[in-house]
Amino acid sequence: MLLKWTAVLLPGILLANIVWLFGINTVFMDDFEPIADFINIINDRKIDWNALLALHNEHRIVIPRIITHVIAYFTHYNTKFLMMFSVLLLIWGYLIFIRYTVQKKIKEFSLKDILYASVIGCCLFSLKQYENLLWGFQIAWFLIEFCVISGCACLVLYMENKKRICLCMAIIMGVLSSFSSLHGLAIWPCYLVIVLLNQFEQRQFDYKLLLVIIVTTIIIFLLYFHNYFLPEADILSTGKAKSLMQVVSFFFMNLGCVLVFSNDATMMKIAGITEFVLITFLCFETLVNKTIRKNLLSISLIVFGCGVALMLGIGRASWGIPGRYMTFPCIVVVGCLGLLYNFNGKNLWKKRWLWVCFIILSGMSCLTSYYSLQQYAKLYNAKMIAAAVMIDYKKEPLYILRFIYPFKTYEEAQRRIGDIEHANLSFFYELKGSK
Repeated sequence: MLLKWTAVLLPGILLANIVWLFGINTVFMDDFEPIADFINIINDRKIDWNALLALHNEHRIVIPRIITHVIAYFTHYNTKFLMMFSVLLLIWGYLIFIRYTVQKKIKEFSLKDILYASVIGCCLFSLKQYENLLWGFQIAWFLIEFCVISGCACLVLYMENKKRICLCMAIIMGVLSSFSSLHGLAIWPCYLVIVLLNQFEQRQFDYKLLLVIIVTTIIIFLLYFHNYFLPEADILSTGKAKSLMQVVSFFFMNLGCVLVFSNDATMMKIAGITEFVLITFLCFETLVNKTIRKNLLSISLIVFGCGVALMLGIGRASWGIPGRYMTFPCIVVVGCLGLLYNFNGKNLWKKRWLWVCFIILSGMSCLTSYYSLQQYAKLYNAKMIAAAVMIDYKKEPLYILRFIYPFKTYEEAQRRIGDIEHANLSFFYELKGSK
């Protein structure tokens, strides 16, 4: 029993150790936004609800801000603990997924199940997403990922057992996802697809459930876009796609980015197109074999990941493939592996061919993750430089200070970093304790 739990949790334990080893406790780039709100809370002794609800670029990051402030309160804004919370969310979502797809308690896992769990862990915890894993601010991405896995699992369970608590949990996860970033809104169309697919296979429509999902979706979208506006800066408009072909190109690049070692755009597109063809075939087979209900969670991850890739293609196509968008494609790979693992076709040769696909897909993802490990040392060094700049911020010129955040003026840089030092947060608290 203990040995099986250790084997299943090993990918998560390794990830936690890597993140703790390479993580640096310093605010960097977008970290300056929530830490400024937290300093105001410290100074004013009250929570500014308008600041919590305020837009960050095109995102409403209400839930990540709340979680960040809670963790910051107990850790003096140690960003390494924010990174570790992201790892915890990943591990939690991973356990939910393998528990659902294997359909056994971990103490009953066979060697095959343990190997499957290890592969899922390596793919979901892909080290290719190093920019997110070593950045406290990116807690939103992992929160959304957890909400999608757990929310879809709860919705599927509700359709199986009709327990209202499952539906309530699915809705709660949807709300948390929605107010973590704009991409989190994709969970609601994903819910709708799950419900429709399930009812299509059953040939019996649950109109009440459909109505609940549709009405809740409308309410959440109205709340999200109430008083919504895009930032005045051109930073967002410069990333928008100029043509349909650019959107399609980015879509495939995003799907394939966690399957190739390099950042070569052509290789990413080829990998993404190949993965999409495999997805199409697998979805067709689940339809033919009438195994949609059994694979709803895996399908939901694929639908969500593809939906986010499409959103990014529309809004970020001109930027190429930034490292911070390599988290959501991981769940598409995991969804594909889930479908391959539970394939129930009667054709023996087709089964063997799909097992070859499983090995190739998981192998590419795991190897890419392994070769990405060298990037952690590079980012570690970059964050160490940022910390050194923070120490001597009063002596550094503006162009050096902009290495850690795009300050508009020298005075702004001195004020914002000075506020962090005065509040004794993050790196400054750690530095004071080491003296």
